[in-house]
Amino acid sequence: MNQRVLVGVFILAATSHADEVFRYRVERDRLKRDQRGELRIDAEGFTYRSGNGKTTLQIPLADVLEANVSDSRVIQIKTYDILKRNLARRRVYTFRLLEGEHDEELTRFLATSLRHPVIGSYGTPAVDASSLSAYHRHRLGGCHGKLQIDSTGIRFASDRPAESRTWLYSEIETVGSMNPFHFRITTLAETYNFDLKEKLPEQVHDLATRSVYRLPRLPQPASEPMASASSGSESVLTANGLRAVARSSDSSAFILLRCSGGHSAFSVESRPGSAGGIGSTARRTASSLPQPVSRQ
Repeated sequence: MNQRVLVGVFILAATSHADEVFRYRVERDRLKRDQRGELRIDAEGFTYRSGNGKTTLQIPLADVLEANVSDSRVIQIKTYDILKRNLARRRVYTFRLLEGEHDEELTRFLATSLRHPVIGSYGTPAVDASSLSAYHRHRLGGCHGKLQIDSTGIRFASDRPAESRTWLYSEIETVGSMNPFHFRITTLAETYNFDLKEKLPEQVHDLATRSVYRLPRLPQPASEPMASASSGSESVLTANGLRAVARSSDSSAFILLRCSGGHSAFSVESRPGSAGGIGSTARRTASSLPQPVSRQ
């Protein structure tokens, strides 16, 4: 019975998602003269028609490399097309709303419809979010806000709305921290560095790291100086005050190290014929690192 209910909810959600349509009166940025018209966004893609009827643009969702809706009055689309006059740049379409603003419903629609990350912010349904005050560093200056981490993704709610972001874990390439008061998020589109105004709880960092790298939950530390436990292609080691968990695939492995100074997760090459497999790889990695220095 429960399975039938879940399937019904999924079908209903998919149907409503496919029926969503967003229409805006916009002004399209052009080199010589801006052009007014209507922009329609739906499951087929982006369709723009100029007011005089002379210009029609149709951009399928599959052709969108990047969508930026961080500014509530601007919709910017970058496609795969490379400009002939500048081979280092791709074609970008910028549409400025003539009235009103778009909301997080558009951002959520694009985030679930496009294959690449969307630059923007929207609320997530998770109720287990941990919130920390943070400062986002810019090249010049920065902005304040709240960093929220939960089981669905990470959100930064800034005092400058255009700087707010929502990242699903599937959109994040890497996360990291140099110390308990620092956190970094890197996607295909951008990197955000945060100065945290309070210490990042260890379990919150573990949640983000495990979700991004699809790692197993770390077990409790072993009492022995060196201990390992493996199951299939996964191994967990403790050595020199560090805990390392390794997870292998056909050609690579992930290793997560935890110590008093922070956390790191990185991939290592799996060399055919190496003795001991992934467990030995993790053991050598952990044992070769220096003894952590205690902080007074």
